[in-house]
Parts: sequence; C-alpha cells; structure tokens
Amino acid sequence: MKIVITGVSKGLGRYLAIELLRLGHDVWGISRKEREHSEIKNLFQYPNFIYSACDLTSESHISRFAEEIAGRNFPVDVLVLNAALMGNDYVNGVWDFEKFREIMEVNFMGAANLTAKLLPSFQQREKGIILGISSISSIRALLMDKIAYAPSKSALNMMFESLRLQLGYSYPGIRFITFNPGPLEQRDQIFSSSYSHIGRKIISIIENNKYKDIYTYPLMSSIIYKVFQLIPDRFIARYIIQPRRKHKEKQK
Repeated sequence: MKIVITGVSKGLGRYLAIELLRLGHDVWGISRKEREHSEIKNLFQYPNFIYSACDLTSESHISRFAEEIAGRNFPVDVLVLNAALMGNDYVNGVWDFEKFREIMEVNFMGAANLTAKLLPSFQQREKGIILGISSISSIRALLMDKIAYAPSKSALNMMFESLRLQLGYSYPGIRFITFNPGPLEQRDQIFSSSYSHIGRKIISIIENNKYKDIYTYPLMSSIIYKVFQLIPDRFIARYIIQPRRKHKEKQK
C-alpha cells in the first residue's frame, strides 16, 4: 500500500513509518524538520521511503505537498493524520492565545486542510483509509496547563464523524477512522501504552481493513476518562488540577 503519515520525525509517527516500511509498504512521511535532520535521514535507509518537509500551519506548504504527491503519481491508499502539538498554553495564570492558535492549527486545521487536499484522489478511486490519531483527552479535558489540546482532538473526532455521515453512502469504500489512544510512553505502564503497543494496533487496523470507525485504547484509560465525565468540572479543578499544579510548583 501507499501510505502518507504526518509527524514522522518522532514518537508514534516514526514508529509507524519504520514498521510499515519494514512490512514492504511505500511510505511518504511529513514533518516540519528538514530532510537533513538525523531522525529523518535514518529513514532513508529504506528504499520505499519518500519525505517532504511540510508545516501543517502553512497553506502554501500543504498546497505544495498536494501538488508534489500528484506529480509523483503516488495514489494514496492510507492517510494517517498523526502530527500533533501538546504544549502548555496556560502558564502562571495566563492564557497564551498564540500558542493555543498554533496547537489548534496543527492538530485540527492542518489535518483538515491536508485531508481536503487529498480527498478528491480517494473519491476518484472510491476507496482508501483516512485515519486520524486523536486522543483520549477528547473524552474529558484533564491535562494540566493545557487548554487547546483537548478541543483540538474533539474537533478532529467530530470532523471524522461528519465525513462519515456526508460521504459514507456515496463512497462506502472510503473509511474514516479515529483512534483515541491513552497516554503514550516509551514503555507500557499501568495507565499508558508504549508507541510500539499502540503502533501495532494501528497497523493491524490498516492491514486488515477492520470495519470499526472509532477505536479507544487501552480499555482501562477509556473507562477512567468516561468515569471522569460524570464528575463536575469544579470538583476536578479543585481536587485534581489545582493540587497537581501546586505540587509541580513546589518541585521547581
């Protein structure tokens, strides 16, 4: 298969790129980093790897990439929207709106723009998979010092739901899948999963073309976040967010 993955320079995106390349798929990777960066250069050991430096907050970059991929005759079978920012945009009682805007642009607007640019190719062939790497934070906003991240992922989920509703009947061969992982770490822990664990799950979905539209994984994190949906916001702010913030400040 021919697969495009955003955010291949590190983390889950890098793991997915390497494993899919090893399995013999053609992977076109995207990230902000230039191709001379060591993490990108290492991927060129695979002859079936193509790369473009692309800033998803830039309309010109996305348009240029869409033209480049069309010119290389690379009909995309799978688009994996993995690139995301998770910075702090609420620090010391101040909402950094420019940081908020950047996170929303990368996590949602950039993903939407790239999808819109490549969607006609999927429609022409009437098949393919568009997979959005969302987050369990889209269920409940529990992250300290972060305002943008949860709504950016919730918006991504609703965009995919709308795409399924609008295109699902006319294009049943195009799958719009959202994957909501819990916290990601280098290794599996009690309430988090490793990149390899989540990556293998996503690769299984891609290769087996499973017929489920929404995945939330692992189960324990999903249950915890859904329980927190039942707890009032003020309670969470007072007894979870604020104590964590005070603890963090004491450690400085």
